[in-house]
Amino acid sequence: MEQKQFDIFLAAFFSDKNRLEGLLNTSNDLELTFKITYTGFETEKTEFSFSVLDFLQMNLDCWASIKDQESLTSTNAINPKIFYKNTLECFENMLKLFPDMQYHGIHYEHYIFLISGCDDDENWFSEAEMKAYKAEGYKTIDLELINYGVRRNAKKVSELLDNGANPMIDPQDKTSKSGILEILGLEESFYFKDVLAYHEQKVNSGYDNFKIADYIYMIMALYGTASSAKIHNIINERMKERNI
Repeated sequence: MEQKQFDIFLAAFFSDKNRLEGLLNTSNDLELTFKITYTGFETEKTEFSFSVLDFLQMNLDCWASIKDQESLTSTNAINPKIFYKNTLECFENMLKLFPDMQYHGIHYEHYIFLISGCDDDENWFSEAEMKAYKAEGYKTIDLELINYGVRRNAKKVSELLDNGANPMIDPQDKTSKSGILEILGLEESFYFKDVLAYHEQKVNSGYDNFKIADYIYMIMALYGTASSAKIHNIINERMKERNI
């Protein structure tokens, strides 16, 4: 990855509108390609791409549930309300700067290898587990909700919920609590700590101490938080609508 691309990535990661304006010359600069050098991934992919707008969208998804808070108990490095507002302004500014660009959002399911280490056809429950749970009385649609939720497939999760899937099952622990929300909540919290650490690093040292080798870990942290939060929020909204 060239230094300019890395600088654009950092500006997008931190929703730095002024820095992005100074770095982006054409719409081609919006597309960023990353080589896969991390040995923990069991994937056939050798590289992957995100756009600047993808990173801004991840920031919006990452901070959506706390966008009205003005502080965090764990750190004073960031004001969630201000950061969310700045990210939204930055996103809208990119659309104004490049009016011919059409943005259709992120397909989080295509990048699940960033946190699972595997490609996007990996299920949480194996076929044998699905068969066993169905024999215990669990419905296929409810089990599929967990599988697709873990795979971060927002479209399928929404479809399953629209068709009546019940998120309030936990076949592994045999409780009526939501297994999928617990999984997503734990992963969101795990990766969010790293996101905050990068914001603290920027506040303390600026951009200078970030190295190109850092990008994969930064992307894993932001993707892990944002994709978990996205599915978590979809399920929560449907539960409110259905008074669950």
